[in-house]
Amino acid sequence: MIRKFLCLVMCFAMSVTVLAGCGGSGGNGSTGDVTISQSTSNVGTSSTSDSEGTAKKTVQAGKKIIIVKEVEDAVRTDAYNKALAALAKGGYTKDNSEITEIKLNNDPKNCPGAVDKIKEINPDVVLIEGTQSTLETIVKPLEGTGIPIVVYGGVESYVGQNGKPNNSITGVYGSPKDLTLNSVELLNKISPLNGKKAVFLTVGKNSGGIHTKEGVENDLGKIGIKLKAYIDTETVEDYQQAVIKYNNDDEVGWILVGVWPTKKRDKTSITFEDAAKWDSKTGKSLL
Repeated sequence: MIRKFLCLVMCFAMSVTVLAGCGGSGGNGSTGDVTISQSTSNVGTSSTSDSEGTAKKTVQAGKKIIIVKEVEDAVRTDAYNKALAALAKGGYTKDNSEITEIKLNNDPKNCPGAVDKIKEINPDVVLIEGTQSTLETIVKPLEGTGIPIVVYGGVESYVGQNGKPNNSITGVYGSPKDLTLNSVELLNKISPLNGKKAVFLTVGKNSGGIHTKEGVENDLGKIGIKLKAYIDTETVEDYQQAVIKYNNDDEVGWILVGVWPTKKRDKTSITFEDAAKWDSKTGKSLL
């Protein structure tokens, strides 16, 4: 059976300049299973004089910055280091700002604790790396708080029809709203289905991102293709089982992928590169 995987995987990239705010100091601690790591900011002071020669003390305060990390792997560590480099380029380092790192330890159950910690610190900005489902459980509760939030990807659901961010939530807009339609149109020219159906696998079923069931079904319908199944592949094992199942289904011509899962059932993780290697090794895909 001819099958194609359409991989619409968002690449993580980020360049941030953080503006305005006030600082503080911190230590190290933990909240539940959420790992909290804080740096202590150094607040510099300088003296100036007014027109009458009276000495006044001015304080240059550091910034309160939170970086949320979902899991530890090469891709996310690289993204984290790039975020620190971007902040340093803007003049904000661990020497002059309070930078708090919150590790979710690859467990969505830690998201509420992370939200509470963010509200407690009330930072000048929050940088979040995570899957779409994780973003939903952290970003959604912070809407309307006024805390500036920058996400590495998956910001589409927080962007208005005018293309501008809603509230104080912004980030990498990695996928245009018509990406799925343009992709399946191109795929149909390369490998026509000839009456067969499509299956769509992604992470975070109906999560509010660009790959909702309704959106995918609508885009496929525009080119006359029926969607047989839309599956939330929350773990690597879910994904691989679905691939094998529908690869043996003669009614299915396409198995499309919105976002590869990287989390395994044992709470360890793999990279997108690992996922691609599995596809290639098992002969299940043509990327």
